[in-house]
Amino acid sequence: MTFTGHTILITGGTSGIGLGFAKKFSELGNKVIITARNEKRLNQILNENPTFTGFVSDVADKNSLPPISQLHQRKFPST
Repeated sequence: MTFTGHTILITGGTSGIGLGFAKKFSELGNKVIITARNEKRLNQILNENPTFTGFVSDVADKNSLPPISQLHQRKFPST
């Protein structure tokens, strides 16, 4: 199994283990997409990590799931 060259979606990617995984996967050469509920914190993390892509979403809200899928398909159609 390789850990490079993938597109990886991490929910809760602005703190804790989610942020740690996001940074490590990015260092390994992956495209990293993070989601977060807090837009201010998300923007801070995206500014500090310019290789990340991210957007505001709450995966606990079932209405957030279709937009996550649609955004992923639009931005990363081959994954």
